Parts: sequence; structure tokens; C-alpha cells
Amino acid sequence: MRAQLVTELRKADRLKDAGIDVRPYAKDLDALERPCLMVSVVTVKRSQLAAGWRDYEVNLDLLSPYVDPDGRADDELDDALEEVLALLESADENDIGLVYSTATRATFGDKWPSYRITGTVTTQRGA
Repeated sequence: MRAQLVTELRKADRLKDAGIDVRPYAKDLDALERPCLMVSVVTVKRSQLAAGWRDYEVNLDLLSPYVDPDGRADDELDDALEEVLALLESADENDIGLVYSTATRATFGDKWPSYRITGTVTTQRGA
């Protein structure tokens, strides 16, 4: 599921146009040249929809490439967040099936200003 989400998010013109790099989750980052959206699957559970369906609980960590305290990191991060949320809220653009629930301000790896976006993808087993 993680690889599938990364592939689908990379195809999104909105994220490409905003210069957001989409990649699988990684604990260690050396440097970022542009905003980065990392994808991880946190929990998989049986869906209440029907037998053979699963709910994948997903984290999208959106990181700013700037760590300076002058506000540049916050400004770029907030702009990038708006692009990601607009994509996830758009029925026309969001064919990845990810329904987000929250976006929470965080710090990734004790360094990178970030937002953690949590959501769920519900799909049939083997789909």
C-alpha cells in the first residue's frame, strides 16, 4: 500500500506544480532541497465494510527544507500543507482513495518543521 500511495501521489499535478517531493518514509534525512511528503502505513485492520476489505491507517509527514527560525520554514510549510490538503479534499484530483482526518504540527527528527497528516485508505484485499 505504501508504494502504491507514493506512486499515486507522485502523479498528482498539484504536488508536482508545488514542488513537493513525495517519497517513502525514511527515519534519516541528510538535507532537503524542497518540501518533502513522506508516506508510511501505520496500521492495517479489517474494515467494517465487508469481508475481504482492509483499512490502512496512513501517515503523511510533510517536511520543510528550512530549519531557520525566521519564519521562512513556517510560511513554506503552511503553503505546502494547503496544496496537499486541497489534493486530498478534491474528488476530481484525489483518485488515490486517501481520506485524511487530521493535520498536526510537529517536528520531524528533532530538526525539520513538519505536519503529520493522518488518514485512511480502505481497499479490497489483493486490490
